[in-house]
Amino acid sequence: MLTPGSFLDRSRDGRIRRLAVPALGTLAIEPLVSIVDTAFVGRLGTNAVASLAVASAVLSVAFFLFSFLAHGLGPLVAQDIGGKREADAQALAGNGLALAIIGGVVALAVLELAAPQLIRAAGGVASLENNAIEYLRIRALAVPALLLITLGNGVFRGHADTVTPLWIALLFNVMNAILDPLLIFGFGFGLAGAAWASVIAQWTGAIVFVAVLTKRSMLGAPRLSGSSRLLRVSRDFLVRTGSLVLTFFMATRVAATISEAALAAHQVATQIFFLLALATDSLAVAGQVMVGQYVGAADRSSARRVSDRLITIGLAAGLLTAATILAIRPFLGRLFLDDPAALAELSTALLIMAPVAIVGALAFVWDGLVMGAGDFGYLARTMVIASSVTIATLLWVQSQEGGLAGVWWSLVLLMILRSAMMIPWHRRLGAVLR
Repeated sequence: MLTPGSFLDRSRDGRIRRLAVPALGTLAIEPLVSIVDTAFVGRLGTNAVASLAVASAVLSVAFFLFSFLAHGLGPLVAQDIGGKREADAQALAGNGLALAIIGGVVALAVLELAAPQLIRAAGGVASLENNAIEYLRIRALAVPALLLITLGNGVFRGHADTVTPLWIALLFNVMNAILDPLLIFGFGFGLAGAAWASVIAQWTGAIVFVAVLTKRSMLGAPRLSGSSRLLRVSRDFLVRTGSLVLTFFMATRVAATISEAALAAHQVATQIFFLLALATDSLAVAGQVMVGQYVGAADRSSARRVSDRLITIGLAAGLLTAATILAIRPFLGRLFLDDPAALAELSTALLIMAPVAIVGALAFVWDGLVMGAGDFGYLARTMVIASSVTIATLLWVQSQEGGLAGVWWSLVLLMILRSAMMIPWHRRLGAVLR
């Protein structure tokens, strides 16, 4: 049963703010630097941006498939901390470290060996193939580091510490921003320079994360007896995230069939959307931590009330994000592109992005609440449904030559379906927590 008063209950706003604001900084740094990468690469021409888009689509699959190391492991650690089971939290982090190392090595091997096939599967046409393959193979060297960084974020979130990851992320992403122009233009490496800058920066971040976790005794020895929790969550999360990544992968592929200009515009639009959506994603982090700790402490009432409040704040953040997109739309494109055809495509995508931001805000916050409650199975099932419908729509858009506008309206549909299926879950939230 819904309790309208809890949507307006501000008693936990202070803690939400203390968790969400540093998380926002951490989440914003990576896509902000990706946008900087895109801006620098944009000076190399439309072909370079399109090559970056195709390679990034492949890399996003590797990253998102292992994002359970933050979004899945974090709530489990929070539940252990809330239940005062410190040793279990340490062992869980140790299990996550083992998975990050093994998964990173496997992903690196796959990306290096199958780079040409993966680029073609992502829609890389002949004019893009060589640049995209070179970029992918260099960036793949950082995949193990990226998984260790993801693990670090998850463990710190579980301990309700979103400040330490912010400082570490700031360190290695500022390094990336400095290395970008130096390697791209100073040493004349071009697109490959952007890839090497990311590799150096992300390995620096991974080393710092592991060192700090070790110093603070947050990492314990892996424990086989406790691995079933993380493996179960990773299974559900792989289904959920794999469905989502496949949807965005297909969106990029359809954009690639339209034109090089449309693909470049889609790359820029996607980066802008994920950057501006981070305000609500940081609320999802707060939801993971707070709901997770309340669940661990068996405090169902607090879990429900903070969930209601986060939905209210998320809706407000989504409206603000949509207004920001519409306000910056007239002049934003020229920061990244100079091709008139690509600029026209980007203008269309940004206009459609506004409703995506509003509905997407609710979807992002609900994701965090479901993760905090530990109901990863529901998250997986609903994402499969929403993604299947959206992918079918994208294929129809391609067959009808619906253009980039059709691609982005398909993403609006994705967010509507995701949010709609979370409403019944929220209504029965009390039952989930019993």
